[in-house]
Amino acid sequence: MSDSDTLVEPPPPSAANEPLNEVADRAVQYVCDAVAEGQYDFEGFEDYSDGIVVKNAEGVVVYSNRAHAAAFTPGSTPVGRCCGSYLDPPMARRSELIEQLVLDGVPYVECEHSGFGPDGSVYRVQTHKRSLRKLDTPGFALLAVVRVIERTAVAATGATRAIDLAAACERFRLLSKRDQEICRQTALGVSSRELGEALGMTTRGIELRKQKAFAKLGVAKAVDLARLLVRLQDRGFLDLGV
Repeated sequence: MSDSDTLVEPPPPSAANEPLNEVADRAVQYVCDAVAEGQYDFEGFEDYSDGIVVKNAEGVVVYSNRAHAAAFTPGSTPVGRCCGSYLDPPMARRSELIEQLVLDGVPYVECEHSGFGPDGSVYRVQTHKRSLRKLDTPGFALLAVVRVIERTAVAATGATRAIDLAAACERFRLLSKRDQEICRQTALGVSSRELGEALGMTTRGIELRKQKAFAKLGVAKAVDLARLLVRLQDRGFLDLGV
């Protein structure tokens, strides 16, 4: 077996009462060892009870273990998405601010905060976010350990649906005016080439902006975007002319 075929020993699973900084210590070392061996699936985290997330320098999730996906994106995956596309807006903004501190050079940040989860319950979470700058690659910039310490159910599926739409509306409003217009025109069926001509941009430039906007909104393709914007308009959240 060559050195490149050497399997990195997975870290032991986290325990519910283990301090997050100790979990993060092991997790960061495992990621560094795995990347050094050319292993990027991080399977050693799949048995963790805590959520483990790795993000790139743009804040996009490049890895999420089962515990994290089950808590925050049940039935799907957050990989390839920014937290603003799957967390409620206040929680997402706090998460982004914390992550920016780490990306700006703070070695780690540990805190506790609350927000609505995907099922409409109020989640109280403890997070420890740690820099991966030692890897010297923008593809692996930050690791987060996320522990859900309490869920408080709220009544009524109608309220949950309203929360979901309000969160989607807030994510759309946080886009730049140009990205909002690109999304609106895309939902109306305007091609990237036509948008580029109208906005003085290359087709490639339009595609890149669309990709980032789609990630923030939590949609995968133009038809999903159109459905989302129509729902927001039909429920009176926005008037987009779609």
